[in-house]
Amino acid sequence: MEDLKIGHSYFMASTPEKLKLKMQYEVVPLLKEYIKDGILRGHSTDEKYFECWMKAECKAGTESNNEDTPQEA
Repeated sequence: MEDLKIGHSYFMASTPEKLKLKMQYEVVPLLKEYIKDGILRGHSTDEKYFECWMKAECKAGTESNNEDTPQEA
């Protein structure tokens, strides 16, 4: 879906630790729900990618150019 965006407020945090909590309890669950409901298309590497996001390692999964690998915009 082209017009689907997660708002900036999900990423506003005063410390890296608070950002990790937001990713773990807000952003990743929201994305998983979108995938489960068919709003977003899932990929085979999603779980690995989400684990890295929850640790604030957001560049994980970009080492290959595989079509199933999430890429940075």
